[in-house]
Amino acid sequence: MNYNPIGIGLYSLAGVYGKKDLSKLKKMLLYAVSEGVDYFDMADQYGDSEEFFSQIIGKYRPNIQIATKLGINDKGVMDCSYDNIQRACRKSLKRLNTDYIDVYQIHFDDSNTLIKETVESLEDLKKQGLIRKYGLCHLPFDRIKEYLKNGNPETLMIEFSPIKINKYLEYIELFRGNNIKFISHGSTGRGILTGKLKRNIKFEKEDIRNIDPQFRRGLLSSALKILDEIKQIAEIYNKTPVQIALNWIINKEGTYKALVGCSKIEHLKENLGAKDWIMSFEHIKRLDMFVEEENRKIKNIVMDDIKVILDEKEEKDMNIIPDLIYVLDGIAEYCKIDNSLFMPMFKRIQSLKKIKHNYKLEISNIKKELRSYIEI
Repeated sequence: MNYNPIGIGLYSLAGVYGKKDLSKLKKMLLYAVSEGVDYFDMADQYGDSEEFFSQIIGKYRPNIQIATKLGINDKGVMDCSYDNIQRACRKSLKRLNTDYIDVYQIHFDDSNTLIKETVESLEDLKKQGLIRKYGLCHLPFDRIKEYLKNGNPETLMIEFSPIKINKYLEYIELFRGNNIKFISHGSTGRGILTGKLKRNIKFEKEDIRNIDPQFRRGLLSSALKILDEIKQIAEIYNKTPVQIALNWIINKEGTYKALVGCSKIEHLKENLGAKDWIMSFEHIKRLDMFVEEENRKIKNIVMDDIKVILDEKEEKDMNIIPDLIYVLDGIAEYCKIDNSLFMPMFKRIQSLKKIKHNYKLEISNIKKELRSYIEI
């Protein structure tokens, strides 16, 4: 079977993009297998993704790689302890109705468990034949280095696309020094790089993009500039913008798979049109230079946005919630705050929806704490 650099992510089954037509999704997955797509990524936290995927594996199991993730225990706490990894793996195997997992990934960091303990459990799963290899996702740089020192993770999932290159630039030396392979998520810029989303698009109520910083302020403006450049190159090759974006990703050093989250056959067909050809050196360089120049500007743009938001008068407007998330995300990206601060603050911002009294005071307190993160 020929190598296919496009993989499919099942994050949408967590309900993050609103309701999905499961019958169309099932048809898309079966079509994907028939077209040689061999890498499917899910997680024990993505709704019923593992159970759903088990329904379509059947006779195709020998020809596909199943990648799933763990990290949160039954109490909703980050837990990469030896025992929890053993339990979680066996639960995933049961839900997937399979004897082994091809790529078992640490989803989030557990700062309370020694990495040596986590690695020992993963290595034991390999010895038991329950997993083929293991990888990492969403971990701080220093923790990834510690995993590489203590174990043998073979894949690293990062957000990577022409509109998001920071993690790739930060981690590329890890690939060169350790031969760890990149799995890109957010490869289509959450739909922006399809060129089909309008600036003021209204998503379904449950769609996480309603609060996604990428769809707000300077981040969105920067992404649309990059999209315009991609569209110009797409015309030269008679391709669509997303095909240019995906082709750029899969031909980057270190990339093993570019995940797409399509749920319809026609979207998958378009995405698969990104492989089996390559842009000229001239056009790759052109896009590289444009993307890198925009990336150099974006930190100042986002930090200016953050200052505006934090200086704004507190109003009882639910628009403040995505704006505060924009601030938190920007601080996490550019001020490198400790991972342990991010999720508690994210939940605190989200809880503003439920506050009926002292709303403005809580917003003021949140802004004060966010300012303190910038000063750390």
